[in-house]
Amino acid sequence: MAGLNLRTTVRKQTLVFVVAVLMIIFGFAEVVTGFAHDFVGLVTAADALTTIMGVGLGLCYVAGGTLLLWFTRRTVLAAVLLLLVDILGRIAMTLSGMYPVDTPKQVIGIVGGTVAAVIFAGIAFWKYRVLSRIRGSKDNWGANNPLP
Repeated sequence: MAGLNLRTTVRKQTLVFVVAVLMIIFGFAEVVTGFAHDFVGLVTAADALTTIMGVGLGLCYVAGGTLLLWFTRRTVLAAVLLLLVDILGRIAMTLSGMYPVDTPKQVIGIVGGTVAAVIFAGIAFWKYRVLSRIRGSKDNWGANNPLP
């Protein structure tokens, strides 16, 4: 029975690790899109405000993914907050016309990216709730349960 608990713990930690790595990769993709205004066929408006917002949101995504790797309550909560900034920023950029929605590919890219961020935020928030239930888990989750 104890082996099952260990396997479950490793599986859950692996999920959070994969989410963190994907957040970092997707964040760098947002940074590239912010500077280039075109990334794998998805475009943004080519002005200074769009560049600043796109790069800023991408950096929030990268920072959130990096913080999620630490597995402490504080860093996981910060990662969730940074993901919320990214999600709200994407919505604001779409509503203000910085993300054009004139083609189905654009719409699918924007919606898919935002849904991925929402899923990642949900997984990170679940991790925060798990850490909050563990007595004395302020900063020792990673030390007691290292990644596989």
